[in-house]
Amino acid sequence: MAPGELASHTLITYPTETFSSTVISVPLTEPQIHLLVKNKLIPLLPYPLVVVRRIQWELRHPSPAAQVYLALYALTSFDVTPTTSRTELQSQLTSWLSEPATSPPPPTAPFLVSYLNLLPAGQTQSWVFSTSEIPPSHAPPFASFANALEVLTGDTVPLVASYPPPPSDPITYPPTQPATAPIPLLRHLFTHILTHLIPQRPAEPPADWLWLRDNKKYLSQPYSTRKVLFGSIHSSLIPWFSLPSTTRRDGQYVKLLMPPGAWDPAANASRVAPRVDFSGAPFGYELGTLVDAELQTVLDRSPIPRTLGTLREMPNVGLYTSTGPRECVGWGFLSKDGSLSSLHVEEAHRKKGLATCLGRELLALQAQHFSVKGVEDAYGAWWGMADVEENNVSSRRVMEKLGAEVWWGIQWVEIDVGIVLGGLEKVEV
Repeated sequence: MAPGELASHTLITYPTETFSSTVISVPLTEPQIHLLVKNKLIPLLPYPLVVVRRIQWELRHPSPAAQVYLALYALTSFDVTPTTSRTELQSQLTSWLSEPATSPPPPTAPFLVSYLNLLPAGQTQSWVFSTSEIPPSHAPPFASFANALEVLTGDTVPLVASYPPPPSDPITYPPTQPATAPIPLLRHLFTHILTHLIPQRPAEPPADWLWLRDNKKYLSQPYSTRKVLFGSIHSSLIPWFSLPSTTRRDGQYVKLLMPPGAWDPAANASRVAPRVDFSGAPFGYELGTLVDAELQTVLDRSPIPRTLGTLREMPNVGLYTSTGPRECVGWGFLSKDGSLSSLHVEEAHRKKGLATCLGRELLALQAQHFSVKGVEDAYGAWWGMADVEENNVSSRRVMEKLGAEVWWGIQWVEIDVGIVLGGLEKVEV
């Protein structure tokens, strides 16, 4: 069965107590994914940025095990009864996806989107975005952004000034009284994973998981088919991933965002061609692409659960000395969710602005590796982002030089889906 085909496993409930309406959830077809990104997610940038980038990467590098899963409160956008056929429901869903997020009438149906790929055991397998993450006082579509779209074909309006500032009081820690609106949507997501994806996983740990274990990477043990690692989860959702327990929960990170133009003052709307030259290194250094031996060095020096195959897939920039023997003295990567990752400069070469140089070159590669016709960022303007441990002062300073500011908090959380689903079922909404 093709992903997105509405079959017996599609979840439809009548009604939910939260909004007295139907919750609809389904894995999307590829045409629906394009509509979702273009009409429902991009207008809400930067809040769904992580999921947008991960979907864009998937569209460029498809995996047979991947799905994009949507759960939403139907509200007034749908006419659904217990007798509604799946064909009619698909038609209504496609119509809703075809409407831009700014379309009247309100209220916009709250929704949740998850990218899912359980194949890489021990590595990040899902990213989630919920409209509940957007602070009510900071809700898009931003007027300044909408106005900017009319003038981004030239240099008359600086890009930095055309995009919204971060929230004045960003949510950087899990709230003690989190919003309950996402709970029915998360229940649908976790039920789908538990019922239809987990049974397809191998009962014995795959070779990559064993390699991560044997090389002492971050990993929860023992192996279980019911464990799923969710990446870059917004702090406002963390409490619902923690009921009643988690198998792995990393430290507190902050999501740092760089508006289009902040990380590259020369950027403008006309710059949509792939950037493949490495001309930004200061005197005495040059930039290039890492080879396997250098990727292995990165792998050996980091506890992050990634394999050599994963690193090969990720866009990278290497920093090399250009005088004397050529030596690799720094590196950085773009993760599959578009965030800067593993930015590193050897100690003897620090305090020269080289980390900032690496970050800027990596961000300039976004269009080359993530652009998808019809679902790219408006007019080729690309947000940058990075996930940094809250107390990592040096890394935060590097990102600030690229124009980064804190927008929200995040964590990586691995859960036993069945246990957490059972906890969510007991929460009143």
